[in-house]
Order: sequence, then structure tokens, then C-alpha cells
Amino acid sequence: MDRKPNEKKHRPYVILLCTLAAVSAAVWFCTRGSAFGFPRARAVSSKAESAAQEPKPSSAPGPVGSAASSEPEAKLIKVPYLSQDGRLPTGCELVSAAMVLRYYGYDTSMDKISGLIPKVGLTRKNGRLFGPHPAEAFVGDPLSPGGYGCYAPVIEKAMNTLFRQSGTLEAVDETGSELVDLVARYIDHDAPVLIWATADMQKPGAGTSWTVESTGKEFRWISGEHCLVLIGYNSYYYFFNDPYAMNRHVGFRKDLVAARYAALGRQAVAVRRA
Repeated sequence: MDRKPNEKKHRPYVILLCTLAAVSAAVWFCTRGSAFGFPRARAVSSKAESAAQEPKPSSAPGPVGSAASSEPEAKLIKVPYLSQDGRLPTGCELVSAAMVLRYYGYDTSMDKISGLIPKVGLTRKNGRLFGPHPAEAFVGDPLSPGGYGCYAPVIEKAMNTLFRQSGTLEAVDETGSELVDLVARYIDHDAPVLIWATADMQKPGAGTSWTVESTGKEFRWISGEHCLVLIGYNSYYYFFNDPYAMNRHVGFRKDLVAARYAALGRQAVAVRRA
């Protein structure tokens, strides 16, 4: 049966319906896209964005923001950068510690830091997983993509093992401190701070759970956990040396950083004079 006349008759209506569908899809994507994980909250990610948004370093702390300039005044500490890529795929805590140690003049390799960190993997017994609390040891292997990580007390102890050799500096576990207080106590005095948040400041998720052998209590890993070095700020952003994906001097909105920092228990490690 010949259907060509009928197809021509309905063609304008088909075109109209397709146009309406395309417009509706575009509106839906703009209004709902972020709910599906599109990184719309990232402050600085490309060279072009960096040139437009990342402020130049300020040699001394002072009032943030200036009515005379469209670019907010910033505090930015020059911390040596190291990347975990190709070396320690799940060892962001170790690489961040190495950056801070190098800032203070300790020519410390990532391998040396790794040697100071206790590492304990998960084991299965009678169908249940057992392992350490990440405040006790690095869970898994930082050399493996299947590793988990560790929390502030482990990094504080490792750094102090090195600092005790000189006796002039000490690492301090600042867990529980608000970001604004860390800025006032450390960043404004040219002291970088390790903080725990999430990779790319994405929403954290529920990860693997296991029984902590030392306490018998259940622990659930926070998926997306990440450690990076806070090196500065301006009126709108906090700036970091991020060991992940060569993210040197990456910036994120202050409110977003505060939310992700809180989700990881407000963990931080800083350095002060002993």
C-alpha cells in the first residue's frame, strides 16, 4: 500500500512535536542536571577559568575584598606541589603530608611518608569484613586503586615522627575546628593546613562497611573521601594544592568546602612551632 500522501499530510505535526520535545529537554537539563552529578559547583578547573577567577597571591594577610578592584584580594601560600597520579592512587593523605613537609624544608619523598604509616587491609571472617579504624591505620594499600585511606591522627603521628628529629615543629590534630578558625590561626600566618573533604568536592556517598577489630563496632567508609592542602582564600573561594589529577591551585566555593569538610568530621592537621 502506498503511504506517501499520508506521511506528507502529517509531517508538519511531527516537526512541531520534535521541536517542543527538544525545548522541554533543554529546560529540564538546565534545571535538573546538577542532581545527577554534573560538576556545576567547581570554581576553578581549567586554564581559562583560572585566569578569570583565581586571584594573584598576596604576600601578606589583610582585608579580603576591595571596592577599588573587581578581583577579590587573596591570601595564597606558595606550597610545593606533588601529584598522587601514577604513584599513590589512593594515598592522597600521604601526598598532602609530603607537600606540607616540603614547605617546611623537609626533603621528604612520598615513599618515606608511606613507610611511616601503618597499613592494614580488610579481612573476611565468617562472611563479615574486619579491619582497623582509619584513625588507627591506613586501610588497605595506598599503592593500590582498591585502597581506602586514613584519618587525621595517622597523619599527625607520621609527621611528628619526622618533626621530633629537629624538635622545632610539631603537627597538630585540629579535628573539630571550623575553617574560618583554621584560616585565622594558620593560613593568615603562612601555615598551610591538611583538610579532609571529598574528591572535587562532590557529594559523599556510603561506602564499604566493616567491623573495627579493636572495638567490635561497625564502621562505614565515606565514599569519595579525599585529603588536600588548604593554601589560601579570597572572599568567595578556598584554594588548595589538590594531589588528585594535577589540581594545583584549584578553588572551590567556601560554602561547598564547608559542607564537604563537615561531612568528613571536620578533620584537619596543621603545623606549629614546638
